[in-house]
Amino acid sequence: MTLRGCGPGTRVRVAEVRVPVADRLRLAELGFVRGAEIRVVGRGTAGGLLVALGDARVALDGATAAGVRVLPPLPANPATAGPAAGTATPGAPASSAAAPSPAGSATAVVPGTAVHA
Repeated sequence: MTLRGCGPGTRVRVAEVRVPVADRLRLAELGFVRGAEIRVVGRGTAGGLLVALGDARVALDGATAAGVRVLPPLPANPATAGPAAGTATPGAPASSAAAPSPAGSATAVVPGTAVHA
């Protein structure tokens, strides 16, 4: 999926930038790096896009937008997506069925985080 195919309001993350080297360096300076979150603000009639990277707004022509590969859209509001797996609801009692830790090891559990063995 490329950035050019995204509509206004879409939130994505940069996967790869496939444009000429000079353009790729300039885009990296602007924040178009792997993992960067982008929100499409507007779309031009000729295929150009206005995108938001943090507080900055960047206009891209259609060819450049087509060279930016992105990961599928993120949820519009992560706060409404529900609690993450392994997290407790605030105010809920802690489970008393926790398995004992092996002798000699200490484990600290921070609310809202997952512990992996």
